[in-house]
Amino acid sequence: MRRNISINNKKGFSLIELCIALGILVILTSSITPVFIKRIQVKAGEKTALEMSVILQAASAYFVANNAWPGSLTALQNEGYLDSSWVTNNPWQNAYDISSTANSLTVSTDVPQEWTRLVARDLPSTSISANTVRSSVP
Repeated sequence: MRRNISINNKKGFSLIELCIALGILVILTSSITPVFIKRIQVKAGEKTALEMSVILQAASAYFVANNAWPGSLTALQNEGYLDSSWVTNNPWQNAYDISSTANSLTVSTDVPQEWTRLVARDLPSTSISANTVRSSVP
């Protein structure tokens, strides 16, 4: 007895089916990617605001203990008011800067222009100029 072996074995996907599936995947990926990028940027803005707030609180504690504002972020780290392993750059890799007068201390950092309002919204005594956010404590 002879068996009939079929030449038309249909156990795989055709090239057309693979192209359609790949096209759908590309469309889904390209529509979802901007949402994830925006979410990451929002988290970076929130982290920047939180870090600026932590610096202001640490500087205030330093002022209470020493009756003077710290001269730098390094001084806050060396005195134990900030974690010594903390990196003094925001998520966009711009440094945090502090400056002080006899009556107040200001923390500032540069952020992309479209995120300045997000960073500034929860900080006390905030000012924005170009892409720099400044927050002060009296």
